[in-house]
Amino acid sequence: MRAVPASRLAWRFVGGLALVGGIVIVYFGSRPPTPKQVLEICLADVLEGDGEDLLAFIRSEELEAAKMSPDGFKRFLVSFVRPKLSGFKAAGPIAFEEFPDQAAVVGTVYLRGSEGRESSLSFVVLESDEGPKLRNVYMPLVLCCAFADWQHGGPLPRGEMRSRHISKMAEQYGTESNAIGVRGIAYPGSRDASNFVYMTWHALAEHFKRLAEGG
Repeated sequence: MRAVPASRLAWRFVGGLALVGGIVIVYFGSRPPTPKQVLEICLADVLEGDGEDLLAFIRSEELEAAKMSPDGFKRFLVSFVRPKLSGFKAAGPIAFEEFPDQAAVVGTVYLRGSEGRESSLSFVVLESDEGPKLRNVYMPLVLCCAFADWQHGGPLPRGEMRSRHISKMAEQYGTESNAIGVRGIAYPGSRDASNFVYMTWHALAEHFKRLAEGG
């Protein structure tokens, strides 16, 4: 694992804001960060960074399945995801949940935007032979965008309505992301995200449409 410069780790969520310079976490030698530190770094990178920190912890098989270069991933984050979260700020500190039996830690940050809009972003960190890695990145980002694009105030309802909304947004995102050459994403091929498949935006829309219909 590459060393992460201390300047890129000067983040934390405090009082609903992603602050730079709040805490500087320094790693010495080759000691990897803890899962919670990875979550702090990566959640902050989504809101304020350029994707470099996320790339340090994304699994290579997910990036390959997405048919995206590191620079392509950065464009996806900065030019597609970030504008959809414009005006959103962290509504509080990161909520952590640990699952020792799975060697996993979940970190969720709740976001609040204008006109009562809400969203959330969750990542899961797993321990691996290469150190802590994010279980998956693309779908959490897409879901965060879809939640942010819910225009009816408050959190997006669960169940059929949520699946239909995500399906609608996936079709829309296919059109919007053509400008940056993103025609699909990596989707977990199993419940535990042990493998990934490439899905076009249309295929993703159809997948959630089937879920809405109970298929």
